[in-house]
Amino acid sequence: MLVSDLHENIRQHVLAAVRSRAITGTALAERIGVQQAHISNFLLGRRGLSIDSMDAILNALGINVEQLVAVVDRTPVRDEPSSALESIPLVRDQSAMNPIFANDEVQGKTVFPKALLRRLKAVPPVTRKLWVRFITVKADKALSAPMSPRLESGSVLLIDRHYCSLDQQRKDEPNLYLIRKGEALMVRWVEMQGTQLCLRPERNDHPLDFIPIDRKNPIESCIVGRVAHIATDLGSPAYRRTSALWERV
Repeated sequence: MLVSDLHENIRQHVLAAVRSRAITGTALAERIGVQQAHISNFLLGRRGLSIDSMDAILNALGINVEQLVAVVDRTPVRDEPSSALESIPLVRDQSAMNPIFANDEVQGKTVFPKALLRRLKAVPPVTRKLWVRFITVKADKALSAPMSPRLESGSVLLIDRHYCSLDQQRKDEPNLYLIRKGEALMVRWVEMQGTQLCLRPERNDHPLDFIPIDRKNPIESCIVGRVAHIATDLGSPAYRRTSALWERV
C-alpha cells in the first residue's frame, strides 16, 4: 500500500466515524493535539497529515493499519449511490469481541435491509463507540442445541454489539443475547441474580449457567450483543437476496 492510499483510508475512516457520530472532529483534534480547522480541512481533502499525525489518529481511534484497511473496505461513504441493503460481516466465533476485523477474521458477508437496521435502537457503551456495530455469526451444533428449536445448526444470527443493556428492547419481550464465557460463545436469555449474570437456555435439559459481574468484569465484557434477528433458511437463493424468512427476536 502506498502512503497516499493509507492517508486516504484514514480520511475515509474518520469521515465514517464522524458521520456515525462516534466522534466529533473537535474531539479528535483535541486527542491528537491539533487545531480543529486542521482536522476539518483534512476531512474535506484540502490538506494532508504528517506521518506523526496519522499515527496519532490511529492511536486515538484504537486501530492499527491492517484493521484500518479491512474496515474501510466495508464502510460506505456518502458519495456512493444509496442502496436499500447493507453488507454485514460474517465473523469467526473467536473474533466476535474484536472492535473491528481484519480480512482473515471475516468468513463472508450477509446483507440486510437498511430500513431494518435503522429500527434497531441502542446506546453503545463508551468503550464500544468505535466498534463495528452489526456482525453476523453462524450457529454450529454446540451453539444451537441449548436453544432448539429457536436455533438450528446453520442458523445465522444478526448481533447488535451496541446493545449490552439488560433493558428490554421491546416492552414485555425479553432480549436474547450472544454471550462470551471464557473462550466459548453461547446464546442465552439473561438476567441479573444478585451479582451474577444468569444465563438461561431454551431447553430444560440444559443447565443454567452463571457469570460473576463486578468492576473488573462488567457486563459488556461478556455480552457480545443482542440477537436482533435469526435467519433459518440459509440454502435458498431468496436468502442471498435478503428476502428469506427472518425470525424477529
